[in-house]
Amino acid sequence: MLKPTRLAGAVALTAVLIAGPAVTASGSELDRPAASTAETNSTRMEALIDRATPFIAVADERFVLDTSAGTVLTTEEIDQVRSLLAGTNTQLDSLQSKGTPLVPVMTPPGSTDSDEIQAFAFKEGVTKVEAHWYGLRVWASRTTLGVVGGGVGIAGIWIPEPIVSKVVATIGIAVGTFAPGGVVFNYTPVSVPGFPAGAVWGVEWQ
Repeated sequence: MLKPTRLAGAVALTAVLIAGPAVTASGSELDRPAASTAETNSTRMEALIDRATPFIAVADERFVLDTSAGTVLTTEEIDQVRSLLAGTNTQLDSLQSKGTPLVPVMTPPGSTDSDEIQAFAFKEGVTKVEAHWYGLRVWASRTTLGVVGGGVGIAGIWIPEPIVSKVVATIGIAVGTFAPGGVVFNYTPVSVPGFPAGAVWGVEWQ
């Protein structure tokens, strides 16, 4: 399944005066790092994908939601899934019209059957894009990461510089500097209720 990125965070302890007995945190609670916003969003997105994927199918080169999804998903989740599907399908239609179509992929997010990618793990890597119902899964090779400036175009899709910067910062390097290997990440370019637009999550080495 997805491997959400774990970002280091500092715990801010605030003293609060309340009526009644004082409440103190245990040692284990003080030692527990606070979850970052990015980590929380990644976990929530992963949970949504897990719940919704059984109700997603591909028809006529587009992703569709089965009507039975309403028996399991909440109204809010249905709205989120529909927003994701609309964004991805619009992108698929746009690429089709430009003559650079992407084939919808139903492979579980974060997994791959590609021997090529496994062979290049932690080395050069590959550069490509897959269209999943929740957005894009993007592979960027070591060379691609080293020459990215204002952004990068992959398979007819433009990945803007702020997104690339967010990705490389997650793995501890700066844009345009040496990367030990290629990376792969999930990118949701559309605005989804309850999630930030341009969300990047599941960043990992190829």
